Parts: sequence; C-alpha cells; structure tokens
Amino acid sequence: MLCVLPLPSPARAAPAPALVQPALVQCPTPGCNTPLRPGRVAAHLLRCPVLAEIRRQEAQTWFVRGVNTGEGGEDEPEEPLTMEAASLLEASLERRSGTLWHAPASSALPDGLGVNERKRERHRLQRRAIAEQLAELGALGRGRCIVELGAGNGELSLAVAEAHRDAVRSDTLVLLDQGSKPKGRSGHGRLAADTALEGHFASVTRLKVGLEHVDLAALREEVAPSSSGLVVLAKHLCGAASDYALRASVAASVAASADPLELLLATCCHHRCSWRDFVNRPSLRSAGLADGFGAAEFERLCRVSSRGVNAQESTVRADVGRRAKDVLDEARAEYLRSHGFEARLSTFVDASVTPENVLLVARRRRGGSEGL
Repeated sequence: MLCVLPLPSPARAAPAPALVQPALVQCPTPGCNTPLRPGRVAAHLLRCPVLAEIRRQEAQTWFVRGVNTGEGGEDEPEEPLTMEAASLLEASLERRSGTLWHAPASSALPDGLGVNERKRERHRLQRRAIAEQLAELGALGRGRCIVELGAGNGELSLAVAEAHRDAVRSDTLVLLDQGSKPKGRSGHGRLAADTALEGHFASVTRLKVGLEHVDLAALREEVAPSSSGLVVLAKHLCGAASDYALRASVAASVAASADPLELLLATCCHHRCSWRDFVNRPSLRSAGLADGFGAAEFERLCRVSSRGVNAQESTVRADVGRRAKDVLDEARAEYLRSHGFEARLSTFVDASVTPENVLLVARRRRGGSEGL
C-alpha cells in the first residue's frame, strides 16, 4: 500500500498593495456638481458648461447679480420663537377679520376625471382665469413687452395667446425661467409651447436665468425697445421668487416712469418666503401680530402658512394658516401701492382647483395710476 502525501503548496506571491485613489471633489462652480479628481479641476473649469452659461449671462446688459434680492440687515433667526410667543402670534392671526382671500373650497371639480386629467384641468382653469384678468386690464394688443416669469413650458402665455389671438399679434413675449426649456412641442402637456407661441406674438425670446439677477427695464430695452409698456405675468412663483418679481417690477417702473406697467402674479409656497428678501417688513411690523416683529416671528408666520394648503379643511387651524398667507400677500400689495401702483388681491379660482388661488393684480399707468 502506497502512502500518498499531499504535495506542498506552491509559494504564493504577496498581494500587490491596493492603489489608493484620491478623494473626488466637486466642481467649485455653483450649480455644477461634477465629481473630479483634484488635479483635474483646472482643466474642467476651462470647459465647464455651467460656468460658461454664467459667464454668458453676466455679459448681458440686463444681468445684475442679486439686484432683486433683499437689502440685508437682520439675518435669519438663530433660534425659533418660544412656545409662548408662537402661541401669541397664532392667536393674533385667529383674531384677524376681513376678507379671507385664501378661502377653503366651495365647489369641486367634475367627477369621473382620472388623476392626470384632473391635474390638467386644474392647470387649464388657472391659466384661463389669469388670461381673462389680464385682458380686463386692457394691456393686450398695444405693442407691450410681456414677460412671463417662471415660465416653464410657456403654457400660461399660450393660454393668453389662444384666448386673445388678434390682440397679442403686436406684443413681444419673453419667457424667463431659471431652468432649461422643456424639450419637444406642447399639446397642453409638459413640453415647451415655444413653437406654438411663435405663431401668435410679434416675437418670442426665451432666457435661462434666475429672477433675482434680472433688470427688467434693461431686458425690455434690449428685446423690445419700441414697446409701449411692460406686462409682468407669473403663475405660482414660489416663496421669495414672488418678492424678486415685485422688486424687479418696481425698479422697472421707476426706470421707465413714462410707460405703463401691468402685473399679474399668483403667489405660492408662502412657507418658503425669506425674511432677508421679503419686500415689505415694515408692514408686517405694524400689522399688530407681535411686539417687536422680526426674523423669528416671520419664520413662524411662514411655517404657520403651510397649514392652509388643504382646500377641503374647514377648521380654525387651517384658517389660521390661510390668514398667515393673506398677511404676507397683503403686505406685498401694500408695497406696490407705496411705489405708485394700484394693487389688489383677487381669488382667481376656487380652492378646489388650487389652494394657492390668490392673484396679485397691479398696474401703473402713464402719468399716474388708475383704479382697478
């Protein structure tokens, strides 16, 4: 019998040391999150598309960085209100009387609509209502420069054009949005309406830029220098973007005081407002909401406003949230009045269509304002 012994295993080479990859860093350009090796940052910046876009914008006469932001001063609060102070603020909102602009729903959309159909119908009703209010101002068909802010796919402008085909043929349209244009053609869906709009207006221009950096007077001078006035149009500018729009509109009216300016702006997302950028702090301080109303009280007011977004809820808690939204929008309207505008709030659709259903309507005519 043979004894079979296992053969010795061949010597194995020691494993090669693992290569240590350097930690990746992000492109330093704001808005560009490209991961890079540390040694490739300089090369990337030479062809960074976001940086190239920023430089193209900064070269424009109408681009002024931060021109529509707040004036600074008091910063955002470091600490929230105490529970006692927050309760007093909410109690003062509950005691407020007068018109409740952000009212709860009083009707409902037709039954039998699917989820997507219901969503499209809501947007269609909003656009149609805003288009009719714009027509009532008598601003269409007078060779105006119409600027839609937060334009997205341009469907609001398309609704205006289709409802008033003959009136807008002499008007110039500017679509302004911080995002890129949706690709493709629009059929009242999510794609861009630019192609359809070109058949309605005298000219159509789309610009990708943040509203906080736009000088509307300079933009109008570049795009439509012979226009007879400016129309600013927006559906649901979120939070501080509404304040950027108001500040930009007032500056444009001052720069071209001899020309009329009409404004229709549906506000939105009041919980995202910023104390630094809000246009009318003095109005809030004098509204009797709290002693020494400041950044902490403002933050609480904005947080409370989020309670008023359920259109079907009819409770004291929900109405306090709706009053908070009204307070912010009323202060915005007062800001416009203090700069020579006639301004009013309007509930332009029922809350069953959208709980963000309040439109700020304002205008300043040649030689002064007229009643709305």
